[in-house]
Amino acid sequence: FDNKMSTTTNLQLIVVLAGLLLAGIKLHQTYAIADVNEHPDNQSIYGIDVSHWQGVINWASVANYQYKGRKIGLVFMKATEGVNTVDSRYLENSKGVSQNLDVKVKGAYHYFHPKTSATGQADHFASMLSKDPYFDKAKDWIAIDVEDPNVLGEDSPYGMTKAEYAKTIKDFLDSMKAKGYVNQMIYGGTSYWESRIGSAGADLWKGRALWKARYRDPFENEQFWTTDLPTGAPAVSVWQFSDAGKIDGISGGSVDLNLISNHFPITL
Repeated sequence: FDNKMSTTTNLQLIVVLAGLLLAGIKLHQTYAIADVNEHPDNQSIYGIDVSHWQGVINWASVANYQYKGRKIGLVFMKATEGVNTVDSRYLENSKGVSQNLDVKVKGAYHYFHPKTSATGQADHFASMLSKDPYFDKAKDWIAIDVEDPNVLGEDSPYGMTKAEYAKTIKDFLDSMKAKGYVNQMIYGGTSYWESRIGSAGADLWKGRALWKARYRDPFENEQFWTTDLPTGAPAVSVWQFSDAGKIDGISGGSVDLNLISNHFPITL
Protein backbone atom coordinates (compact mmCIF):
# COMPACT_ATOMS: atom_id res chain seq x y z
CA PHE A 1 0.00 0.00 0.00
CA ASP A 2 1.00 3.62 -0.50
CA ASN A 3 2.46 4.88 2.81
CA LYS A 4 0.94 8.29 2.03
CA MET A 5 -2.62 6.89 2.15
CA SER A 6 -4.77 9.34 4.10
CA THR A 7 -6.22 8.61 7.54
CA THR A 8 -9.70 8.92 6.06
CA THR A 9 -8.91 6.32 3.42
CA ASN A 10 -7.52 4.01 6.08
CA LEU A 11 -10.66 4.38 8.11
CA GLN A 12 -12.81 3.73 5.04
CA LEU A 13 -10.84 0.58 4.27
CA ILE A 14 -11.25 -0.67 7.81
CA VAL A 15 -14.99 -0.07 7.65
CA VAL A 16 -15.25 -1.93 4.33
CA LEU A 17 -13.21 -4.89 5.61
CA ALA A 18 -15.24 -5.02 8.79
CA GLY A 19 -18.43 -4.97 6.74
CA LEU A 20 -17.23 -7.83 4.58
CA LEU A 21 -16.25 -9.82 7.64
CA LEU A 22 -19.64 -9.32 9.22
CA ALA A 23 -21.35 -10.17 5.96
CA GLY A 24 -19.35 -13.37 5.78
CA ILE A 25 -20.33 -14.33 9.30
CA LYS A 26 -23.96 -13.57 8.58
CA LEU A 27 -23.86 -15.60 5.37
CA HIS A 28 -22.32 -18.53 7.22
CA GLN A 29 -25.08 -18.47 9.79
CA THR A 30 -27.82 -18.57 7.17
CA TYR A 31 -26.85 -22.16 6.51
CA ALA A 32 -28.48 -24.71 8.73
CA ILE A 33 -25.34 -25.76 10.54
CA ALA A 34 -21.67 -25.09 11.06
CA ASP A 35 -19.13 -27.39 12.70
CA VAL A 36 -20.73 -28.83 15.79
CA ASN A 37 -17.83 -27.65 17.94
CA GLU A 38 -17.72 -24.17 16.43
CA HIS A 39 -21.36 -23.26 16.03
CA PRO A 40 -22.30 -20.33 18.27
CA ASP A 41 -25.23 -22.02 19.98
CA ASN A 42 -23.78 -25.53 19.69
CA GLN A 43 -27.18 -27.19 19.31
CA SER A 44 -26.51 -29.63 16.50
CA ILE A 45 -27.56 -33.24 17.03
CA TYR A 46 -26.14 -36.46 15.62
CA GLY A 47 -28.34 -39.48 15.17
CA ILE A 48 -29.00 -42.84 13.58
CA ASP A 49 -31.81 -44.70 11.84
CA VAL A 50 -32.20 -48.43 12.34
CA SER A 51 -34.22 -51.45 11.32
CA HIS A 52 -34.06 -55.23 11.69
CA TRP A 53 -30.98 -55.15 9.45
CA GLN A 54 -28.95 -53.99 12.46
CA GLY A 55 -30.03 -57.04 14.45
CA VAL A 56 -30.37 -56.96 18.22
CA ILE A 57 -29.08 -53.60 19.43
CA ASN A 58 -27.54 -52.98 22.83
CA TRP A 59 -29.15 -49.62 23.49
CA ALA A 60 -27.32 -49.14 26.79
CA SER A 61 -24.05 -49.19 24.85
CA VAL A 62 -25.47 -46.86 22.22
CA ALA A 63 -26.43 -44.48 25.03
CA ASN A 64 -22.80 -44.27 26.18
CA TYR A 65 -21.37 -43.88 22.69
CA GLN A 66 -20.26 -40.47 21.48
CA TYR A 67 -19.86 -39.40 17.87
CA LYS A 68 -17.55 -36.41 17.51
CA GLY A 69 -17.96 -35.77 21.23
CA ARG A 70 -21.75 -35.90 21.15
CA LYS A 71 -24.11 -38.58 22.40
CA ILE A 72 -26.72 -39.85 20.00
CA GLY A 73 -29.65 -37.44 20.12
CA LEU A 74 -31.80 -38.64 17.22
CA VAL A 75 -33.18 -42.07 16.45
CA PHE A 76 -35.56 -43.09 13.68
CA MET A 77 -36.75 -46.70 13.57
CA LYS A 78 -38.37 -48.62 10.75
CA ALA A 79 -41.81 -49.80 11.80
CA THR A 80 -43.61 -51.04 8.70
CA GLU A 81 -43.52 -51.52 4.94
CA GLY A 82 -46.33 -51.80 2.44
CA VAL A 83 -49.64 -53.10 3.80
CA ASN A 84 -48.54 -56.15 5.74
CA THR A 85 -44.83 -56.09 6.55
CA VAL A 86 -43.73 -55.27 10.09
CA ASP A 87 -40.14 -54.66 11.09
CA SER A 88 -39.38 -57.46 13.51
CA ARG A 89 -37.22 -55.26 15.75
CA TYR A 90 -39.38 -52.13 15.89
CA LEU A 91 -41.10 -52.57 19.24
CA GLU A 92 -37.89 -53.71 20.95
CA ASN A 93 -35.95 -50.85 19.38
CA SER A 94 -38.53 -48.30 20.48
CA LYS A 95 -38.45 -49.67 24.02
CA GLY A 96 -34.65 -49.70 24.07
CA VAL A 97 -34.39 -46.12 22.85
CA SER A 98 -36.99 -44.84 25.29
CA GLN A 99 -35.49 -46.62 28.29
CA ASN A 100 -31.83 -45.85 27.61
CA LEU A 101 -31.34 -42.73 25.52
CA ASP A 102 -32.11 -39.09 26.19
CA VAL A 103 -32.92 -38.25 22.58
CA LYS A 104 -34.10 -34.87 21.36
CA VAL A 105 -35.88 -36.30 18.34
CA LYS A 106 -37.42 -39.76 17.98
CA GLY A 107 -39.56 -41.20 15.26
CA ALA A 108 -40.78 -44.16 13.25
CA TYR A 109 -40.76 -44.59 9.50
CA HIS A 110 -42.72 -46.51 6.92
CA TYR A 111 -41.21 -47.81 3.69
CA PHE A 112 -43.72 -46.78 1.06
CA HIS A 113 -44.93 -48.97 -1.82
CA PRO A 114 -46.38 -46.53 -4.38
CA LYS A 115 -48.36 -49.18 -6.30
CA THR A 116 -50.14 -50.40 -3.15
CA SER A 117 -53.12 -48.74 -1.45
CA ALA A 118 -51.89 -45.57 0.25
CA THR A 119 -54.65 -45.54 2.84
CA GLY A 120 -54.14 -49.25 3.45
CA GLN A 121 -50.49 -48.55 4.17
CA ALA A 122 -51.45 -45.72 6.51
CA ASP A 123 -53.80 -48.06 8.38
CA HIS A 124 -51.01 -50.62 8.69
CA PHE A 125 -48.47 -48.06 9.92
CA ALA A 126 -50.88 -46.52 12.42
CA SER A 127 -51.87 -49.94 13.70
CA MET A 128 -48.26 -50.74 14.47
CA LEU A 129 -47.65 -47.42 16.17
CA SER A 130 -50.75 -47.92 18.32
CA LYS A 131 -49.08 -51.03 19.76
CA ASP A 132 -46.03 -49.01 20.80
CA PRO A 133 -46.49 -47.60 24.32
CA TYR A 134 -43.39 -45.42 23.84
CA PHE A 135 -44.58 -43.56 20.75
CA ASP A 136 -45.99 -40.15 21.64
CA LYS A 137 -48.10 -38.55 18.91
CA ALA A 138 -47.65 -35.13 20.46
CA LYS A 139 -43.87 -35.01 20.10
CA ASP A 140 -42.60 -37.98 18.10
CA TRP A 141 -42.26 -37.93 14.33
CA ILE A 142 -43.43 -40.17 11.55
CA ALA A 143 -41.59 -40.38 8.25
CA ILE A 144 -42.48 -41.82 4.88
CA ASP A 145 -39.53 -43.44 3.13
CA VAL A 146 -39.88 -42.60 -0.56
CA GLU A 147 -37.26 -44.53 -2.51
CA ASP A 148 -38.90 -47.53 -4.17
CA PRO A 149 -36.54 -48.26 -7.09
CA ASN A 150 -39.20 -50.03 -9.14
CA VAL A 151 -40.90 -46.81 -10.16
CA LEU A 152 -39.00 -46.07 -13.35
CA GLY A 153 -41.37 -43.77 -15.19
CA GLU A 154 -44.87 -43.98 -16.57
CA ASP A 155 -43.86 -46.11 -19.56
CA SER A 156 -42.16 -48.83 -17.51
CA PRO A 157 -43.92 -52.03 -16.40
CA TYR A 158 -44.07 -50.63 -12.88
CA GLY A 159 -44.67 -47.12 -14.09
CA MET A 160 -46.87 -44.30 -12.94
CA THR A 161 -47.00 -40.63 -13.76
CA LYS A 162 -45.42 -38.07 -11.46
CA ALA A 163 -48.87 -36.78 -10.56
CA GLU A 164 -50.04 -40.29 -9.68
CA TYR A 165 -46.99 -40.90 -7.51
CA ALA A 166 -47.44 -37.56 -5.73
CA LYS A 167 -51.10 -38.31 -5.07
CA THR A 168 -50.34 -41.66 -3.44
CA ILE A 169 -47.87 -39.97 -1.08
CA LYS A 170 -50.39 -37.25 -0.28
CA ASP A 171 -53.12 -39.79 0.41
CA PHE A 172 -50.83 -41.65 2.81
CA LEU A 173 -49.71 -38.56 4.71
CA ASP A 174 -53.18 -37.03 4.83
CA SER A 175 -54.54 -40.29 6.20
CA MET A 176 -51.84 -40.35 8.90
CA LYS A 177 -52.59 -36.74 9.78
CA ALA A 178 -56.28 -37.54 10.16
CA LYS A 179 -55.27 -40.26 12.62
CA GLY A 180 -53.43 -37.70 14.73
CA TYR A 181 -49.87 -38.16 13.47
CA VAL A 182 -49.17 -34.53 12.67
CA ASN A 183 -45.37 -34.35 12.98
CA GLN A 184 -44.45 -35.55 9.51
CA MET A 185 -41.26 -35.93 7.49
CA ILE A 186 -40.58 -37.10 3.98
CA TYR A 187 -37.37 -39.06 3.43
CA GLY A 188 -35.62 -39.29 0.11
CA GLY A 189 -32.90 -38.14 -2.21
CA THR A 190 -33.25 -35.18 -4.53
CA SER A 191 -32.32 -37.02 -7.74
CA TYR A 192 -34.86 -39.74 -7.08
CA TRP A 193 -37.57 -37.23 -6.18
CA GLU A 194 -37.00 -35.01 -9.19
CA SER A 195 -36.91 -37.88 -11.69
CA ARG A 196 -40.08 -39.55 -10.40
CA ILE A 197 -42.17 -36.85 -8.68
CA GLY A 198 -40.70 -33.38 -9.23
CA SER A 199 -42.98 -30.35 -9.25
CA ALA A 200 -46.06 -32.59 -9.07
CA GLY A 201 -45.20 -33.06 -5.41
CA ALA A 202 -44.39 -29.45 -4.55
CA ASP A 203 -47.47 -29.05 -2.35
CA LEU A 204 -46.57 -32.14 -0.33
CA TRP A 205 -43.97 -30.13 1.59
CA LYS A 206 -46.45 -27.72 3.16
CA GLY A 207 -46.31 -28.39 6.89
CA ARG A 208 -43.81 -31.22 6.47
CA ALA A 209 -40.06 -31.51 7.02
CA LEU A 210 -37.37 -32.86 4.71
CA TRP A 211 -35.16 -35.78 5.75
CA LYS A 212 -32.62 -35.77 2.97
CA ALA A 213 -30.29 -38.55 1.91
CA ARG A 214 -27.01 -37.27 0.54
CA TYR A 215 -23.79 -39.06 1.34
CA ARG A 216 -21.46 -36.11 1.66
CA ASP A 217 -19.62 -34.58 4.59
CA PRO A 218 -22.17 -32.07 5.93
CA PHE A 219 -19.46 -29.73 7.21
CA GLU A 220 -17.60 -29.56 3.92
CA ASN A 221 -20.81 -29.22 1.92
CA GLU A 222 -22.89 -26.81 3.97
CA GLN A 223 -24.60 -25.38 0.90
CA PHE A 224 -26.63 -28.56 0.52
CA TRP A 225 -28.71 -27.73 3.59
CA THR A 226 -30.47 -25.11 1.49
CA THR A 227 -29.69 -26.07 -2.13
CA ASP A 228 -30.21 -29.10 -4.39
CA LEU A 229 -33.59 -29.73 -2.77
CA PRO A 230 -36.68 -31.53 -4.09
CA THR A 231 -39.01 -29.07 -5.80
CA GLY A 232 -41.02 -27.21 -3.18
CA ALA A 233 -39.12 -28.62 -0.21
CA PRO A 234 -37.98 -26.49 2.71
CA ALA A 235 -34.38 -26.45 3.87
CA VAL A 236 -33.13 -29.77 5.20
CA SER A 237 -34.17 -30.68 8.75
CA VAL A 238 -32.37 -34.04 8.95
CA TRP A 239 -29.44 -34.94 6.75
CA GLN A 240 -28.58 -38.62 6.33
CA PHE A 241 -24.94 -38.22 5.44
CA SER A 242 -23.55 -41.77 5.66
CA ASP A 243 -24.67 -45.37 5.45
CA ALA A 244 -21.43 -46.72 6.88
CA GLY A 245 -21.51 -45.71 10.54
CA LYS A 246 -19.96 -47.90 13.22
CA ILE A 247 -21.64 -47.40 16.59
CA ASP A 248 -20.99 -49.12 19.92
CA GLY A 249 -23.88 -51.44 20.69
CA ILE A 250 -24.68 -52.14 17.04
CA SER A 251 -22.87 -55.26 15.90
CA GLY A 252 -25.22 -56.29 13.13
CA GLY A 253 -23.50 -54.16 10.50
CA SER A 254 -23.17 -50.55 9.48
CA VAL A 255 -25.77 -47.98 10.41
CA ASP A 256 -27.01 -44.79 8.76
CA LEU A 257 -25.72 -41.57 10.30
CA ASN A 258 -27.79 -38.39 10.44
CA LEU A 259 -27.37 -34.81 11.50
CA ILE A 260 -30.04 -32.36 12.61
CA SER A 261 -29.60 -28.67 12.01
CA ASN A 262 -29.49 -26.31 14.95
CA HIS A 263 -32.71 -24.82 13.57
CA PHE A 264 -34.76 -28.00 13.93
CA PRO A 265 -37.65 -28.01 13.56
CA ILE A 266 -37.43 -25.56 10.73
CA THR A 267 -40.26 -23.21 9.82
CA LEU A 268 -42.55 -25.20 7.58
